[in-house]
Amino acid sequence: MPPGFVVRPDFVTEAEEAAFLSIANDIMAERPYRGDHYDSVISGYRECFVERWVDAAAEAAATRAREYAWEATAEDDGRGDRLHPHTQIIDLSAEGRIEPHADNVKMYGAFTCGLNLLAPAVMRFAQLHPPSEDDPVWGQMDGDEEPFDVLLPRRSLYLMRGPARHEYTHAVLGQSEPSVPARERRISVMFRDVGPVDPSAPRWRQMLHGLFPGLPVSWLPARRCE
Repeated sequence: MPPGFVVRPDFVTEAEEAAFLSIANDIMAERPYRGDHYDSVISGYRECFVERWVDAAAEAAATRAREYAWEATAEDDGRGDRLHPHTQIIDLSAEGRIEPHADNVKMYGAFTCGLNLLAPAVMRFAQLHPPSEDDPVWGQMDGDEEPFDVLLPRRSLYLMRGPARHEYTHAVLGQSEPSVPARERRISVMFRDVGPVDPSAPRWRQMLHGLFPGLPVSWLPARRCE
């Protein structure tokens, strides 16, 4: 397991999982699964952003997850000054997968916390090439370690911070991989902190960040669901 990655099994109860599923179905039942994400990272998916929870069980689990992530990262460098107000729900189909990528730390902040629902998932990590004099930033998948897999049990919480977030790519494997348990759907509920604002950015960009925390200027405001 990479440094900075934590998995907590049985973080969510069956009743809370059912509440999240009901909310996801209410919001996205009429939406088809999409082939590709705008950045080509996700396939076989649909998603939405939730600001307020309409079910007490889902709200209780979301609050517990957000509090856990916020307390666990209290001493982390680069953490935003507040939690992101919008929770992302990603619904992967049976054929869905998330390709290897490193999260955008400008869009979001220092950590990603997720609830893994409906089915176990396998997350694969690959070390990035460390900085050098010629290349001062973490590079592509060119590290010394072999990629390795981490099993996320159903109804578990996972927290990704520090080296796990910045020094590795991560992927959620599709069912074509032999190590992946059979599934019909996999839902993840994602909590993050707010990313930094570039002080050199134009005033209108800083205002946009205030209106839509965490969104890069290349995005139009995301469709939010309540």
